[in-house]
Amino acid sequence: MLVGATAVSMGDQYTTLQSGSAGLISGIEIHANILDSLLCGQQIEELISPWLVVVNWVVPLLTLMLAFFGCRSVIMRRL
Repeated sequence: MLVGATAVSMGDQYTTLQSGSAGLISGIEIHANILDSLLCGQQIEELISPWLVVVNWVVPLLTLMLAFFGCRSVIMRRL
């Protein structure tokens, strides 16, 4: 059993990825979710190696290339 304040006036409200459109959730609810995850054996795991390469290298490089060539074509049209 966890005991804590859930009243908004207590100032113990936080935004999390899990709260979504609900806005803020109380600190005790965050602790309850963490405890539930630990008791159920659900943990945050590392990404598989190929996904790390895609996320960390390919996506930023593609973004930079698109930005560079997109700006370059706009500049060339104005000349």
